[in-house]
Amino acid sequence: PVVARPKKAVLGDWRLVFASNEEALAPFTSRCVLPPFGVVEDIFCRIDRGADMRIIEVERRVGPFGNAKRALQARYDIVAAGKGSANRLAFQVRWMDDPSGRETEPPSKEKVSAELIAAGSLIVLRDIASPASSCLVFSRLSPKQLARALDDLGVKKE
Repeated sequence: PVVARPKKAVLGDWRLVFASNEEALAPFTSRCVLPPFGVVEDIFCRIDRGADMRIIEVERRVGPFGNAKRALQARYDIVAAGKGSANRLAFQVRWMDDPSGRETEPPSKEKVSAELIAAGSLIVLRDIASPASSCLVFSRLSPKQLARALDDLGVKKE
């Protein structure tokens, strides 16, 4: 399926609501969270008009340490569909902000591409990594909902 006006359809704030497997999720995380003392609690994604994409990862730490936030800063593009194929969302991480807000090297700078099979109140991304059946689903948030979610998780707002 082809998403109508995909560049406009993906703009905004998004919250991850489903991941089919860890391989599909890996490009959207810092890969710095190490169980059993840390768990990825939530992932948010902000997609701006100017080709900027910010992926926010909230880590829940075991013990009295409080949650931590990391952010991957990326550039994205929508690769137009050819005849009979779907559009693709492609992005490449440029840097990462650590929990203290300092800019650091990201876990990977490789370009990631995923088939964009739905956009509206949900974004559905497919074929992100092997296996080819991998899938991620993001739900749209308003800026107020994102701020409230980050506040509820006990991390600094964007």
